[in-house]
Amino acid sequence: RGWFGIRQRFCVLPRHLEPELYERAVRITCRAGSAILWDQRTAHGSAPNNSTKWRYAQFFKFFPANHTAMTTERARHRRAALLRRFAAAGVDVDAAITPHGRRVFGLDIDDDDSGG
Repeated sequence: RGWFGIRQRFCVLPRHLEPELYERAVRITCRAGSAILWDQRTAHGSAPNNSTKWRYAQFFKFFPANHTAMTTERARHRRAALLRRFAAAGVDVDAAITPHGRRVFGLDIDDDDSGG
């Protein structure tokens, strides 16, 4: 049974329906605080968390800046939303976000930039 934000068990492809997929699965391990990145089209999953410790996940969706879905208007809205969230969290964007981070998050788009 699951509820918002928490899943005790989640399995889209049961083992008995996709045995070859499970046979080819590779276990990925990492230290606490590490990140694992993969293309969302890659089959992925995890075993149930039977411990008493939380397992956190953060999902990011990236696509090329020149992708047709990234219009100038969408980029401006995204920038404004990120800046609001950073401000609400007390993050000094100029001090905390590297130039590369600013580029990745689209923070260097000027409000008066006509784009193109």
